Amino acid sequence: MAWRQEHGKPGHAAPLDGEKDLSWKPGGGGQAAKERAKEMRKYAEQRALQKESEREARRSEKAAAERQLKEIKAAVTSLDISAEDVRPICRFFELGKCNKGAKCKFRHEAAAAAPEGGADAPAPAFDVVAEMPADAWLQVLSRLGVGGACSLAAVCSSLAAIVGTPGVWEEKRANVFGGGAEERGGEERGGEGGEAAARRECCVSEASLHGWARASLEPPSELPLGELTSAAIAGSLGLSTHRGKMVRLWEAKSGRRLGAMALKEKPLVWSSGCDP
Repeated sequence: MAWRQEHGKPGHAAPLDGEKDLSWKPGGGGQAAKERAKEMRKYAEQRALQKESEREARRSEKAAAERQLKEIKAAVTSLDISAEDVRPICRFFELGKCNKGAKCKFRHEAAAAAPEGGADAPAPAFDVVAEMPADAWLQVLSRLGVGGACSLAAVCSSLAAIVGTPGVWEEKRANVFGGGAEERGGEERGGEGGEAAARRECCVSEASLHGWARASLEPPSELPLGELTSAAIAGSLGLSTHRGKMVRLWEAKSGRRLGAMALKEKPLVWSSGCDP
């Protein structure tokens, strides 16, 4: 009781002396036994006070939670929302398969139809070719390259007619090759022939550019011709001279030999350019 008066109410309990060893040890005298009994009583009182403090804390937390729940219920009641409005609609009732009747915890009513102009409604059709004027398409064409203009012409006949507008391909030829129509002669200056020639030149240049780009991605191949000193390629055929007096004819693509002949004298190309 004296210890309780010294340390106050249960809410102010001192921490437990856990570091002290209160186990009985043989060989101790009567004074040691008295000290041990005193410490054990002190520990028991501390433990009881600590448990009482924990119970008080739990009661306070429970009371606070109940007060908060009452406040939430009061707020919901003030909104005047009925339980029927909160419950979702029964999907089985919509399909005509619900057999629970009044015992069903979901509402038995038909779902309201979604408005036609809602987020799920399909967007109205918009014909961009018909709605955009030709001047706007010409502005788009001025920013496209040759490949983009050809792709646009392949979409529909209306865009193909816009791509064929006089002056479009003259401008693109000037962008590709430089210069203008006045630098290419009078026969190509304006008119259908000049426009067709400009379009043909641009398309051929674009196709050649793509061909070189594709060829650059392939690994280089070496011709299976030994001791080659000079070579000339014309179309699909190649002619080469070799060290000595040998001349060979072969395929330019694969290097396959088509013919060979040994000359009586050294070839002129080998003699003039490669003779040490």
